[in-house]
Amino acid sequence: MSHTPNDETTTRNADVCATCGQPLQGPYCSQCGEKKLDKHDRRVISIFEEVIHSFTHADSKFLRSLKYLFTRPGFLTNEYLAGRRKRYSTPLSLFFIANLLYLLASPVDTFNSRFESMITGQPYSQAIIPQARQKMQKKHWTFTQIQEHYDEKSSHVAKLMLVGLIFLLSIPAAILFISRKRYYYDYVVFSLEYVNFIMWGFMLLIPWLLILVAIVLYLMGYRGHGSQLNINSPYLFGGVLLILWAYLAIAAQRVFNQWWGLTFLKAGVLMVCTVLAMYFYRFLVFEATIFLL
Repeated sequence: MSHTPNDETTTRNADVCATCGQPLQGPYCSQCGEKKLDKHDRRVISIFEEVIHSFTHADSKFLRSLKYLFTRPGFLTNEYLAGRRKRYSTPLSLFFIANLLYLLASPVDTFNSRFESMITGQPYSQAIIPQARQKMQKKHWTFTQIQEHYDEKSSHVAKLMLVGLIFLLSIPAAILFISRKRYYYDYVVFSLEYVNFIMWGFMLLIPWLLILVAIVLYLMGYRGHGSQLNINSPYLFGGVLLILWAYLAIAAQRVFNQWWGLTFLKAGVLMVCTVLAMYFYRFLVFEATIFLL
């Protein structure tokens, strides 16, 4: 039986990857992961199958990652460092999604603090007020005008600088667990999971859950004033710190596998470093924002 030139070309090309040209040994390329096409892939319905798969597969990875982020501290770090990455969203993708959602729809302004919040009640407030006044004089702005300009600019600055918080936390983690002799890369991934927990838990899910509860209570006719939540309450702040301490202890134990008592103490130090890093980050956001105004 004779073959046309096109048949020979198709047969020959079926043995190599269409993307990188490497020899194929199975349905997927061992070099780039490209799938070898067959007759089933040329059905019209396969287009819709790919769309459905892309959505369901991405959603399942994302939801699975969020589940383990909250229920098994340190698990995603271990899986990522071990090379088991197909089943989960990458730590960086979780971070960027949280970053976007935080800046678009977060009811709290912990990271991109507003102007009024920055100049009142912060440990560095008295030190930055003269800079704000100088900027007002230079631009001939009123307090309301500089507040509007600052709040608009700081959201963009905070988004760009938020990745720096990961490295601010990875440095003390690397110092505290230096005896484990890990790559610095491992500490960055560990800190990235920790920042993801903070952002997804305390900046997004919990605030919106509290708002939803408040709305439901309001619709049910509850008008109590004595039980309103005070976000500046020291009890609430202390509770958040205890949760972060516990999360860090469990995650560090799972990742670095050190004696529990020592890990617990180191986690406490990391928790304190978290508070200091947050203040330092917000101070840097203020300095960058004022400079760019």
